[in-house]
Amino acid sequence: MISTTPSQRVMLLMRFPELADFARSAARLHPRPGSPTPYDSSVGGELLWPADEARPRCTQPHTTQTVEVVPVADDEAHRRHEEEMGHRRSSLLQLEALGAQVPVALLASARESLARAEAEPLALMQRQVRSISFEEPVVMAPVLQLFAKDAPGIDFPDGTDLLQILWCPAWHAGRPGPRPAAFWRTAGDVTTPLQAAPVLNHVYKDNWVPRPCTVHPEELVEYPPVCTLDGAPDAHLLGMLPAPLEARIRSWDSGLPEDLSYATLAHAPGWKVGGWEYSWPDTDPLTSCECGAPMRPLLETYSNEELGGLWTPNSAPPFTWGDPGNWQDQQPTGVSIARNGATWIRVCTTEPRHPLDFGLF
Repeated sequence: MISTTPSQRVMLLMRFPELADFARSAARLHPRPGSPTPYDSSVGGELLWPADEARPRCTQPHTTQTVEVVPVADDEAHRRHEEEMGHRRSSLLQLEALGAQVPVALLASARESLARAEAEPLALMQRQVRSISFEEPVVMAPVLQLFAKDAPGIDFPDGTDLLQILWCPAWHAGRPGPRPAAFWRTAGDVTTPLQAAPVLNHVYKDNWVPRPCTVHPEELVEYPPVCTLDGAPDAHLLGMLPAPLEARIRSWDSGLPEDLSYATLAHAPGWKVGGWEYSWPDTDPLTSCECGAPMRPLLETYSNEELGGLWTPNSAPPFTWGDPGNWQDQQPTGVSIARNGATWIRVCTTEPRHPLDFGLF
């Protein structure tokens, strides 16, 4: 059994036993490049999809960018040329002021270069970026397929044992980020699976589509985030724990080294399902479902697997762990969307089939 939970985590419950009441089950997926089949749990792999059900396409407005190299307008080209000539004349005057310190050949070359540039100004070119609409519905990319047997501690809706998450890999104006959708199924009902998935017809960036990876789930628990800005003017409690408990944890955390902080111990790195979200509510508010029910994390994607450090295997895992110094091992899925690397996909706590939400951090 894979285990990466750091031994130092025992400090949390020893010092704050109340945290046990706020633990959430999670499954760290440990994706590694491979060739998963439609009958495997996977990241970015083929899905066990019914042949008589169309694969989803995103119909929201999409844009794409084109880059053209075009001549600079005559008046602007003249202005830039005169500005450049001014710099060159100033440089030549500085060389001439040095007198005998400057080799004769170097001074002659500088004068010749200036005369040539003044007589034959080059045609100036510039890059022109234009945004245009992409009119076709965009084929959604497979992100996760997870069978219930590979998701220890994660609740599936009654009668289902298969979760499939796809997202639109195109650019959406107004709120950047991939638009996700979840499908909960009973695997045994898919008696005639789709043989060939549709080709992706529009991708904003290659790193918005995960490479096919096998997964190696690990059952674990996570604890809520706390504000660590103790003493800062904008410090505030996040409110996911009772205020007195959060304040005590924050005070304790302020004396810990960064690599042994509360956040490092409470929150597992890498791709996982379930658990707690660790984005800042003031910049990416935790949303409610359209039905009014609260939402909670369904999937977290992360650009870096954070090999090494506290969350390394406690015993030899049944897969290649990877080299912490090799960036390809550190980024097996190739997904990197948000500035800080994390993307959360949230699900309604009352009805998992309601539309998903997402957050970037």
